[in-house]
Amino acid sequence: MKKRLLVLSSVLLLIVLITGVATAAEVVIVGSKAWRDNMEELGLQGPGDEEQNYKNAPKDADQNGVNMVDGTRGFAEGTAVSHWNWRGHWLKWNLNVPKAGDYALVICYATDEKSDSCLRTLKVNDKVIRGDDNPIRMTSTGGFASGGNVSQWGYQVADGITIEAAGEVSVVLTNAGTAGIRQGTNLAWIALVSPADTPLDDNFIRKIEEAIGVERTGSWK
Repeated sequence: MKKRLLVLSSVLLLIVLITGVATAAEVVIVGSKAWRDNMEELGLQGPGDEEQNYKNAPKDADQNGVNMVDGTRGFAEGTAVSHWNWRGHWLKWNLNVPKAGDYALVICYATDEKSDSCLRTLKVNDKVIRGDDNPIRMTSTGGFASGGNVSQWGYQVADGITIEAAGEVSVVLTNAGTAGIRQGTNLAWIALVSPADTPLDDNFIRKIEEAIGVERTGSWK
């Protein structure tokens, strides 16, 4: 009888171990390229209410908001944007999130500006996640990935995002830099990921890009 109980206990332990591996936390990735066609017409960007904004910018290249980056800076044409230069300029994404839970926002960007100038606030479903008192600091990556310098793409992560129910989620990032000063960052893509504490290593970055349909160009290591 003791031998039978011992065998049964061993079998049950094996089942528990196997089940524990099989039910590891599911990783959810939902995101988008930075560039979308007809962004202003679709309500996906706007100048904000600052006196100096992209609509009245002295440079013509700024006056339509963000510009599409060509395929020479590490990502296929139609992925990244430039000219996110003026305080108040907001960008919006509507993402279909499959499940409720705690998420983090991963941002892929490039800039050579000082972090005090490259600040971004974040709202998710109109809830302030990072406000003017605690903005996302887009620290310098050494440049704007000009000439195919892909090492100048960097990443920021904003956590503290709780999504209450599956469905469409709005994500809004707003330039919170110094008013009246033209300083900005290029942006390639954003992604909501869960669990929020998933380690952001090179392998996971590639998984994000594959999941959201981002194509790399140039010489990535």
